[in-house]
Amino acid sequence: MERSFELEDLLRRFYDAYTNVEIETLNSMISRDPDVLAIGTDPDEWWVGHDSITTIVASQAKETAGTRWEAGDPHGFAVGDIGWVSDRPRWVFADGRVIPFRLTAVCHLEGGAWRIVQSHFSIGVPNEDAVGRALTT
Repeated sequence: MERSFELEDLLRRFYDAYTNVEIETLNSMISRDPDVLAIGTDPDEWWVGHDSITTIVASQAKETAGTRWEAGDPHGFAVGDIGWVSDRPRWVFADGRVIPFRLTAVCHLEGGAWRIVQSHFSIGVPNEDAVGRALTT
């Protein structure tokens, strides 16, 4: 596997497009494969298919307009036409609230451009809160 600065850049561009509510740009970054998958932080956020995902992404980008996503330190890797990228970005709100989250995405090289085929967003919860006791970390 090789480090992929292209995938790291894709993630940064995704953050910028979400922040600036650039729906067409966001849509172009998501694969049109019928099995593309996005998993969000809410238990009900599990979407399959380009149209399903892009509809939700557009709605949420509009609903949260005025906020911004800031990259942490993205790391992307690729083997042939398959790649993956991970980051610990921050969601910054106009009132000063900051929500750190985690993101992983699997990407596929389609028509000369990297497209997201699977993504998973999560907000870290301490083990004490999730399972009721401290665990080794």
